[in-house]
Amino acid sequence: MWSPGPQDNSSSSESEDAGEDGGQSAKSFLEVKVLKDGERIDQYYKVLDLIGEGRSGKVHEVVDVNKPDEKLAIKIQPKFDELGGNSPERELARLYKEMLICNRILPPHENVVQMKDFVVGKDKVYIVQELCVKKIDLFSFFGGAHETSARRVFKQLVSAVHLFHQYGVVHNDLQPHNVLFADTQFSTCRIIDFGLSIYKPAWAKKVHSNFKPYDWFKAEDLEGATDMAASSRYDIRALGKFLHAMMAGKHIPIIYSDMSFTMHNPDHYKPRKQLFCTAAFDLLFTIGPPPFGPELDDELPTIEEIRKHPWLVQGHLSRQHKIFEEEFTQLPEDFTVLEVLLKDKSTRPLRVIRDDLSNHYIITGELHRTNSTIGVMEGVDAKTKSFKKALRLLSKVDVTLMSAREARLEALRIYNELVITLRILPSYRNIVHISEVLLTEDYAMVVRELCGTQTLMEFFPVAKNHSARNIFKQLADAVQFLHRYGVVLVDLKPHHVAFMDAGFFSCKIIDMSSAVYNWELAECTHDFFQPGRFITPEVTKMLGPGNPEDDVRALGRILHAMMSGAWESNTGTRTLAPARPGFHKDALNLLSLIGPPPLGPELLQKTLSINEFIYVLKDEIDSTSDDDGVSKARIMSGLREQSILRHNKVSRETRACE
Repeated sequence: MWSPGPQDNSSSSESEDAGEDGGQSAKSFLEVKVLKDGERIDQYYKVLDLIGEGRSGKVHEVVDVNKPDEKLAIKIQPKFDELGGNSPERELARLYKEMLICNRILPPHENVVQMKDFVVGKDKVYIVQELCVKKIDLFSFFGGAHETSARRVFKQLVSAVHLFHQYGVVHNDLQPHNVLFADTQFSTCRIIDFGLSIYKPAWAKKVHSNFKPYDWFKAEDLEGATDMAASSRYDIRALGKFLHAMMAGKHIPIIYSDMSFTMHNPDHYKPRKQLFCTAAFDLLFTIGPPPFGPELDDELPTIEEIRKHPWLVQGHLSRQHKIFEEEFTQLPEDFTVLEVLLKDKSTRPLRVIRDDLSNHYIITGELHRTNSTIGVMEGVDAKTKSFKKALRLLSKVDVTLMSAREARLEALRIYNELVITLRILPSYRNIVHISEVLLTEDYAMVVRELCGTQTLMEFFPVAKNHSARNIFKQLADAVQFLHRYGVVLVDLKPHHVAFMDAGFFSCKIIDMSSAVYNWELAECTHDFFQPGRFITPEVTKMLGPGNPEDDVRALGRILHAMMSGAWESNTGTRTLAPARPGFHKDALNLLSLIGPPPLGPELLQKTLSINEFIYVLKDEIDSTSDDDGVSKARIMSGLREQSILRHNKVSRETRACE
């Protein structure tokens, strides 16, 4: 084993932490292996498939012969430039710099491909790295990009580039094929290939693990013509091109210094105004290629300034609160303004009524009590006297009982609930369907499908292994669906879930009163939903971003109630037994992963994500035989194998939504 440069026995902790910008925990440096005479790379790595090839070499999918279950990617580069562009000395210096940038200069980052091994042979250099999804890169992403997904991916790219520049590195080759994805849902991107990167110590604001550049480089290695002419604006230009392609929905196959091709086809590469808010266009005009952005590199902002742009920091906040400032001011006093605030061609009908509610619906009984003053009622159409519906009254508060500020916040909470149920979410089998909303000055009447009178509270005492599994899977699938559209329930309770039948075969979530929208969580949009048009700063400040872990923990408490036979309302120590006789041991395994403490993870411990435990639920616990038990260790092993494909069982609806 041999490491280039001085021997360094210091700790691998960073002198300046990168965690604030997406950095991961620092780890020990990789040592460079040197193949001895007679040794071959296939003694360490077995080639499975060719992934791609370029000017500097080929990339293969491989497995470590000592760990055949772990698939990796290996980049094979000749020591000498086969095309003759570099002298042998310069090519070796380039390879040496690439290895140092990946292994010593930059700390780990979740949006930069992780290096696993470096091997030097007689004629070739082998760089082993984590395997991303094959044949899925930014080229694949552009066509399905919309406001939510584009912001998520672009924010990751900006985070990674910010890290590069903080440590004095310019990637210098940011192209669509050098940005891969860790999953098929385009949730997490990875920047690869530092073969053309530039390192300028004078630019570095941070140093990783006390790295001393002139212990590793000669001065002339860092002061060549290419290095001296390099600029961090190269990466900014590349980001601007990426943003243009995301907003246009396609790669722009032209040289940006000559925009004549684009100008002859203006509609073909025009950013899609129907999908992107004004904040996104403002960023495009700031960093995009001409004619959208500045022509001179000196006019481009720094990466620090880009990170603070409203589209990335507060891109989900709306300018609608300024456009409809008067309506938002009137909202606590007059709910009919909701028709204006929520008006959209895709929204389910909102109808302002000036007469008595009894002219439209006749109340026939009460169904469920909620946290509001009035519960959910049963009613029928006043004209047809048929088609029973559930009617939920959302009324404005009495200003004599609350302060003006409290009244405004309650009105905004109702507005937020209607945005989520009418505009953000499409229909789903386990979420109650809304038919229409009637508006008066004093209330909004939500008319929805009629469910039964029984909730989870009635189900818990009679739940058995098979019925509990069936209902719990329905709830878990519904929560996963909500998270994919960026909705977090926050406060899921048993009375928020009603059954469609007396036999407890099918359930629906009926209450979204505490739900919030988290744009960073969203993977899909419904009917081109633009958060910037509906989500206001005041609503975001009032409700917070929404932690998806809250929903997972709520499901854990519901699972415990199904297994123990009763609901424990407090969040402290459980007093009931974890399970009654007859429950499969795999249910206990799942309870240990998501259940309330002390049965599951403590409150300060991170629990599974919804996608991770859906994998457990569907692939491990859904067994037809009680003899086919699986251990917690096997469950966790399966989760680790699925980690790079978080949503491996969910089809891509991003493009279907468009």
